[in-house]
Amino acid sequence: MVLIAMVTFVDFLGELDGVNLHVPAGLMGVMEFLGNKNVAMFLAALIAMYTLAKQRGWTLEKLGESVNSPLEVAGVIILITGAGGAFGSMIRETGIGDTIREIGVTEGGTAGMLFMAWLLTAVIRAAQGSATVSMITGSGIMAPILHTMTADGSLGCHPIYFCLAIGFGAFPLSWMNDSGFWVVQRMSGFTEKETLKTWTVMLTAIGVAGIIQVMVMATVFPMKPTATAPSDGNQTAKISSIPASASLANHPPPPRPQR
Repeated sequence: MVLIAMVTFVDFLGELDGVNLHVPAGLMGVMEFLGNKNVAMFLAALIAMYTLAKQRGWTLEKLGESVNSPLEVAGVIILITGAGGAFGSMIRETGIGDTIREIGVTEGGTAGMLFMAWLLTAVIRAAQGSATVSMITGSGIMAPILHTMTADGSLGCHPIYFCLAIGFGAFPLSWMNDSGFWVVQRMSGFTEKETLKTWTVMLTAIGVAGIIQVMVMATVFPMKPTATAPSDGNQTAKISSIPASASLANHPPPPRPQR
């Protein structure tokens, strides 16, 4: 933690007004290398293993036996997460955003768009396992669609509802390709079948209940953004809950009486 925060702290001091902080280029390079999250975590793991072996009087062979099983589990989790990230990037590059927009607008309107954002994220989550990757992929696909619809005033609710829909879409269908599934299974002592009946069902129920709440709130309180035409002729989105008649420009304050 200290190594990672070291470079950030130096950069922060350098950006403050009135602080003349000069760090030699060579020293800064060493700090950036040691402050890299991968290098810092690797050094921390080496120090932890050395401390453990020294306190318990273990030999190198005994230390290797003790870390062998955790490394096997961690390696599988890292491989699953990495493969899921690559798969998510491939899905994002397929260009299915236009199809999703057409289905949502023509058949389901705002509710259809929200459900499509949720379903898309849930399918990606089930396909590659990582909730983070599924949210990033779903956001990357939906962002240009929402930007266009917000600009032309056709978006039926506030964009925050789509953020919530994508977030709840990352809950369902956590199973064998999810690293979190195996963490829960190993730490709880459940079998794979028991974890599917408890962990997977619970997260799926949270995701389904969440999208229902989002769709209801988007219908009752849409907070729909309206498109306005600025002076340059281009349309941009402007969200305001204050009517134009209530602005200070239309109702200037009364003049103060002179004494």
